[in-house]
Amino acid sequence: MKRRVAEKKMLMFLVVVITAIAFTQKTGATILLGTTGTGGDISTLVEIDPTTGVLIHTIGSIGYAVNGLKYDATNGKLYGSTSINDPLYNGLIEIDAITGAGTPIGVHQWGLVSMYTAVNNITINSTGQMYGWWEPAQDDLVSINKNTGIATLVGEASINTAEEGMAFDECDVLYLVNNNGKVYTVDTGTGVATYINNIGATAHHGDFDFSSGLYYGITTAQTNPKSLVVVDLATGSVVSTLPTVDNLHTLTFSGYEPIPPEPIPEPTTIILMGFGLVGLLGVVIRQRLKSK
Repeated sequence: MKRRVAEKKMLMFLVVVITAIAFTQKTGATILLGTTGTGGDISTLVEIDPTTGVLIHTIGSIGYAVNGLKYDATNGKLYGSTSINDPLYNGLIEIDAITGAGTPIGVHQWGLVSMYTAVNNITINSTGQMYGWWEPAQDDLVSINKNTGIATLVGEASINTAEEGMAFDECDVLYLVNNNGKVYTVDTGTGVATYINNIGATAHHGDFDFSSGLYYGITTAQTNPKSLVVVDLATGSVVSTLPTVDNLHTLTFSGYEPIPPEPIPEPTTIILMGFGLVGLLGVVIRQRLKSK
């Protein structure tokens, strides 16, 4: 009886260990996605190494000219805003992180009434509410309905902007970095922008890396070569500048790996193999116990 109990305990232990190994995935990794293509050029989704700025791989064509990119941690979706220079569509799109293909959401021109309607730098807070920057018609904050693509003016920011970047930090503080290096916090209730410091550099179309608390932006929208500007926005200090991909235009950090590494088998396959090994081990143990 004691041998059987010991055997059962051993088998249960092996099952737990193998199952744990099977579901062990690459966690905690910081995934930096971006788009290449400026102006009215069709954008391409890419993955970039946030520690070096080097291209990891090209994911695929989005099919639209993108001027804003944001991963939504509340629903696991990747969104983009398209440029007013896009010949097909000016509005919100959802982007397939595996293929790069973009799909329009809702209305053309964001439901806004303006002769020059452009919304860029889309960003999302921890509750899933999306915001964007209405520029150059207004230079103001808008809230965006992710289901309809309709943007609504929040309020007057009272600043003039160009080549700006805007993103929420982990505490849901909304930062805006203007092209002259001036950094503001933006009130999501009133739209008012409050000056806090100056980083002395352009860092447009960027996003926060929550694992480090640092903001990543792009040096310039118009010319190559490009660089990633890594900044502590709370203090106004530039931590590093990393040479990066030509024509890079937008950035976002995501919580998943878009393309699973090929050498790693699927979890289901590993589990089946594990149970097979456990069963084989059980047979061997029984045979040995019977022979004694």
